[in-house]
Amino acid sequence: MRRPDILVLDHVLTTRDAAERLAIRARLRGLLPQATILHLEPVLEPREAFDVTFEIANGRLLDDDAAGEDDGEQSDMVRKVRALGQTSLFGGLSRAQLRVLAFASAWFEAPSGTYIFREGEEADAAYLVTEGVAELVWSDVEELEFEQRFVRPGRLIGDLSVIRSEKRHLDLIAREDVRGLRIGASELRDVIAHDPEIAVSLLETVSGYLLDTAGQLRAIVRDDNKDEPGRK
Repeated sequence: MRRPDILVLDHVLTTRDAAERLAIRARLRGLLPQATILHLEPVLEPREAFDVTFEIANGRLLDDDAAGEDDGEQSDMVRKVRALGQTSLFGGLSRAQLRVLAFASAWFEAPSGTYIFREGEEADAAYLVTEGVAELVWSDVEELEFEQRFVRPGRLIGDLSVIRSEKRHLDLIAREDVRGLRIGASELRDVIAHDPEIAVSLLETVSGYLLDTAGQLRAIVRDDNKDEPGRK
């Protein structure tokens, strides 16, 4: 078979780490020095490794030079990327990675006192709060004595249920007017599957919340033991 003039690699390298991707691309270029090689990936990093890069969203070519214009889909994309980049969870990601998340997200609003999701519902999305405060509530418990029950700006909630394809375990109620980004379940799972850095960032954040909650549980148990007669 003769060597092709054009080679299209559609998500071929997404499961490889950065070093492997660079090595494979270099090897391909050595084998096909005259060919045009097209890489179709959710994220292309580092960009300087390519002669030219393009981003496509909803069938449209995005232009970085037009990204700052205050009109239509371009300005909405800029606002989403900015909101995602200002969070501790996604702040360390590259602009290209933030754009992938932004493509998968949509704005949502929840007036104070309304439910964002309810216990027992299908986990169809994760929610990133950018404004306001929401609270996680169990329907059969009067009050949870955990600081982590409050969902404040910069926190992603509902991601574990999405990843595990489980129903919601708690209610999420807006305690103030809430605004943020809704990331659909299938879109979030797809992003995680194709970008190890985002997966690691989520894992680190979730493990931090679990450790904080475990510490609070321990403090509550200690306080209860002190209140019981005969315990010191």
